[in-house]
Amino acid sequence: TDGIQVANNSWESLYSTIGDGTTEASFRSFMGASITAAKAAIDNGTIIVFAAGNGRFVNGVRTGWNDPSWEGGLPYRISELQDGYLTVVAVDPNNIEPRYTNRCGVAAAWCVTAPGGGDTQSTDGIYGAQTGGGYVRYSGTSMAAPHVTGLAAVLMQKFPSLTNKQIITRIKETS
Repeated sequence: TDGIQVANNSWESLYSTIGDGTTEASFRSFMGASITAAKAAIDNGTIIVFAAGNGRFVNGVRTGWNDPSWEGGLPYRISELQDGYLTVVAVDPNNIEPRYTNRCGVAAAWCVTAPGGGDTQSTDGIYGAQTGGGYVRYSGTSMAAPHVTGLAAVLMQKFPSLTNKQIITRIKETS
């Protein structure tokens, strides 16, 4: 209802991934109001973009899951969100999937890749503005998602007659 056209999201997950077996009924129970709000936003033309998540540590190395976080994969369980959703996984500066990134998995129908920085964040990370001035390098799907959010915003501005679903289709078909 606020007229937000694109929402960029990167949240810490309560669960490992959308594929962990949590049921639709469970999601509707503990986050029913959020699902209702997301559906209303999508129905009003919003595109919801989510970072896929950055896996877990295995023997001291961050390793991605085969599926996105539950937030990025939510339309897998709540299908009415699929038309307005994009989940973003990361690639490094050489367009190769870094170890840390979660993968599209069950979210393949609404998932794209974008630059998120490499496994060596200090040299291959994406530049971000630092509080107090200057820049810092970070790697992660949280650095990749804003690339897609920005692309969606520019496309919405350039093609105001297209719906959120049509913009998402263009992004998926050309990414």
